[in-house]
Amino acid sequence: MGLVSGSIPSLVNGVSQQPPWMRLPSQGEAQENALSSLVNGVDRRPPTEHVARISATSFGDAFLHTINRDEDRRYSVVITDGDLRVFDLATGTEKTVNFPNGKGYLTASTPETSFACSTIADFTFVMNREVAVGEENAGNTVDNSLWVYVKQAFYNCSYGVYVDGVLHGTHTTAATGNQPQTDVIAGALASALTSSLGAGWTITHARSVVRIKKNDNSVHSIESYDSQGNNALVSFGRSIQNFVDLPPNAFGNTIVEVSGNTSNAFDSYWVSYNSTKQAWEETVKPEDEARPDPDTMPWKLTHELDDTFTFDKIDWGWRVAGDASSAPTPSLVGRTVNDIYIHRNRLFILADQNAIGSRPGGENFFELYPATATTSLDSDPIDVGLSSKSDAVPIARYAVGFADDLMIFTAPGQFRLGGGDILTASTVKASESASYTTMLTARPATNGKLIHFAIEKGSDSGIREGFVDTNSEVFEAPDITVHVPSYIRGKVRQLVSAINFDTLFLRADGALNKVWVYKWFIENNEKLQSSWSTWVFPEDDKVLSLSYIDGSLYLMIERATGVFLERLRLDVSYADPGLTFSIRLDRKASVLGTYDSGTGYTTWTLPYDLTGLTPIGVYGSAFSGKAGFQLPALTIVDAAAGTVRLPGNLTDGQCHFGVRYTYRYRPSTIYFPLSAGDKRSVITDGRLQLRHLFINYSNTGFFRVVVSQIGRDPFTYTFTPNVVGQTFVVGTPQFTTGAFRVPVRAENTKVSIDITSDSHYPCSILSFDWEGEFTLRSRRV
Repeated sequence: MGLVSGSIPSLVNGVSQQPPWMRLPSQGEAQENALSSLVNGVDRRPPTEHVARISATSFGDAFLHTINRDEDRRYSVVITDGDLRVFDLATGTEKTVNFPNGKGYLTASTPETSFACSTIADFTFVMNREVAVGEENAGNTVDNSLWVYVKQAFYNCSYGVYVDGVLHGTHTTAATGNQPQTDVIAGALASALTSSLGAGWTITHARSVVRIKKNDNSVHSIESYDSQGNNALVSFGRSIQNFVDLPPNAFGNTIVEVSGNTSNAFDSYWVSYNSTKQAWEETVKPEDEARPDPDTMPWKLTHELDDTFTFDKIDWGWRVAGDASSAPTPSLVGRTVNDIYIHRNRLFILADQNAIGSRPGGENFFELYPATATTSLDSDPIDVGLSSKSDAVPIARYAVGFADDLMIFTAPGQFRLGGGDILTASTVKASESASYTTMLTARPATNGKLIHFAIEKGSDSGIREGFVDTNSEVFEAPDITVHVPSYIRGKVRQLVSAINFDTLFLRADGALNKVWVYKWFIENNEKLQSSWSTWVFPEDDKVLSLSYIDGSLYLMIERATGVFLERLRLDVSYADPGLTFSIRLDRKASVLGTYDSGTGYTTWTLPYDLTGLTPIGVYGSAFSGKAGFQLPALTIVDAAAGTVRLPGNLTDGQCHFGVRYTYRYRPSTIYFPLSAGDKRSVITDGRLQLRHLFINYSNTGFFRVVVSQIGRDPFTYTFTPNVVGQTFVVGTPQFTTGAFRVPVRAENTKVSIDITSDSHYPCSILSFDWEGEFTLRSRRV
């Protein structure tokens, strides 16, 4: 066929692990420290900026959580075995944390996986998944008193009281004379009972009521009779059948069960006499006054007005009505709490296979028992179980608000908790919306109408992207890593979504120095971009956490010299103060130097240890004619102290310092297309001898191209704007847009091409053109 040419017009879809001939033209072989952009192509990622070293020592197996209360209150919570610390994300300053109830709840064998946090308004709930919830009982003393109530007074009426089946008190009213009085009758019965029962008993009389109590509080029975058809005298112990038979006035704090009968529409309930209000009120059975034990329930972290934090127990509500049957113990008792979430103005707690919702209203978030046992109310707590269609047990692990419902993630599938317009115990439904198996090592991340969650792929991980189909209203979650099945190494530990950038970031334990990046773009329900790539930090670095806040990604990175907080601005248009671009150096810090006239040197002290590092310096905006250019090679004075120097007085203003990081893009093997209009079908049975590759770039200051052929030493070609013959503005770094021609001179399947840059200048690769010679080995029919 002879001389041929072709193009790869877009590079926006990251990497693919499919065979090269099956990939989209816009997918590459490798992409590191880059960010896929519909505008800038494969753009060099923004640098990290040093915020602070927050710890000189390792956090170990710590759990980290971000509090994003508002623009002035953003913190990182670090929980280790037996301790909890808080750091300001803006400055890295450690805040004071008070522990009025101690740190016992913070004991865990594997803190990173055992703890979970959920920030809701002013509270951050801390859950220890190694601690099973216990139950605290109020330990009330049961009063086994017996009661006699003279309900009515009649002439010539006999009244009698039996204790343990023996008649111990009688009284008969006169047939004539003054109208008999109920309190007089009660007094007479009390005297008779006192005389008959004798020592060991205490008989008390008030108005129309007589109290009979054995001094040792032992249990006894009581019965009564009267000659008016048993309508004049009522006796009872701890239980009475009808509420109307209770005396209108009684001893304070008298507690009685109203047991009801077959004609009642309610179960039994308990009442207590309030002597102040002179009324009976519903109450709880004394021995059943209990609550989930605050020592073993989730604790709370509160930001105080004096800018300190307090970590203490929560005052969870007691059972206030009924008993263990009519107001059941929440199912979380005896189980571990996995997550907490606010939904429909209720606090929902996930424990084992259940979702437990509080009574509605912020003032009731800690109330897990009904307010009354006499009727069912819309405000009653919710306790709903999950049931899977599979044989697997659906342990509720994460609760995420999604599509107006509460999405609950379990290992065998996803459940949607809803209940119509009003969510109540009678309307709630926890339906299994999908059966996508889930990796539970990372909380799912939402972004608008999408939700991303991790899945297992052997020893590696994948990601599904969930959404509700607008037509069928069915939850769907296709695998967005199907073309990179072994790209995410190990188990996913964290998922973070940058909402305004349509970007997902994640950490995985198979490569602790990497951040995996997924970039997408959807228009008119069509996904135009689906890009996977990695950001690679030095091999010994350990990325502990990621937090997205207002256009920036905050990274907590552990190194040999301590734990560091760094910020990465995702806005690619950001420029350093006074410059036209963002200096591409990691751990970037701006420092003002000090000049020593005696030695003739300017010294800068960087905010971190330089042991093992080669720092790079860049002139700041105050250096006219030099701003944005690299300083001469720095001399390290004291690596541990972070001091470097150069000869001369360089104190006009701040200089910028940092360390290099390498951008790398390797395109997929280039194949000859089957037809000019079909970029997805290629010819694999011919020979394509590549002559040149034309790299189309934009606003770029530097890159290298390494052409590696099998059996030959690699060739390196360096691009700087100076080679294109343009006229430049003196004293200003130059960034140009154009095409850079690279000799290849190799067969397409026997050559690899790497585009790299470790300069402090930006680099954006847009597309490729190529030319070569193609020979078809056979004629197609």
